[in-house]
Amino acid sequence: MRETKKNTTMTATMEKSEYDIPQPTITITFPKGTDYRIKRAIALQLAAEVEMATLGDKWCVSVIHGCETKSFVYLELVLPENIKRTEAKSEEQRGMETLAAAIKNYQE
Repeated sequence: MRETKKNTTMTATMEKSEYDIPQPTITITFPKGTDYRIKRAIALQLAAEVEMATLGDKWCVSVIHGCETKSFVYLELVLPENIKRTEAKSEEQRGMETLAAAIKNYQE
């Protein structure tokens, strides 16, 4: 597993949900042929890191075990309907910072 972890890349990007809502996302790219259980374990470990970092937030942390070489950990930001755009941008930025910190902590 150590070799798989070393050859795995993680990137945080701002994606959009199916409802066109900003969705901070970590894309985890594994070497071809990585066992499904290893991919699942790494994605869940990273999701747990994000969960622990966002205990005071009303965000949902979700995991998608994607195709052969990718999995995704993403935040569903809970934003009130009447939130100002500048406040929403601030929440989105905070979400991205949280994901970047989780990647860094996981890789240490």
